Amino acid sequence: MAAMNTEHMSRNDEFVSLPKTYVIFVTEADQIGDGKPVHRYSYRDDETNTTLGGKTHILYVNGAYNDDSTDIGKLMHDFRCTNADDMYFNEIADRTRYLKEDPKGVSEMCAIMEELKKESEQRGEHKRAIMDAQNMIAKGLGSFEDIAEVTGLSIETVRELAGKKTA
Repeated sequence: MAAMNTEHMSRNDEFVSLPKTYVIFVTEADQIGDGKPVHRYSYRDDETNTTLGGKTHILYVNGAYNDDSTDIGKLMHDFRCTNADDMYFNEIADRTRYLKEDPKGVSEMCAIMEELKKESEQRGEHKRAIMDAQNMIAKGLGSFEDIAEVTGLSIETVRELAGKKTA
């Protein structure tokens, strides 16, 4: 939230100058466990029970909600649905058809999936390098420079993993 707020403020701006913002989390399951479709939260001072101007809204949407007689239930249905012909909202159905059936859309989706795969592999490689470095440090196998060279991590990262401050 702070990062989002700083995009809308200059150094000397007052907090009240922030625009109204909504952060919406669509969860896979009913996180609260009460079956309701949406839970709304706002920043509130626990001591005085006052909110920060009502400009920042956080919504948790129950992705498992399935009452198709309501708009939110229909929307959650469409989010879970894989067949565009079974969707309620034309905008979502049209986008789904484009990404699944139109050659340009399929190509676009493949590129997105490849990028996600690449990012995931890079995160996995980084985690593995950190684990290897931690194991080497624990066993006293080499200098920080050697460990950095073997794992591909920076010397600063290896030092941090070893619990030493970087200079």
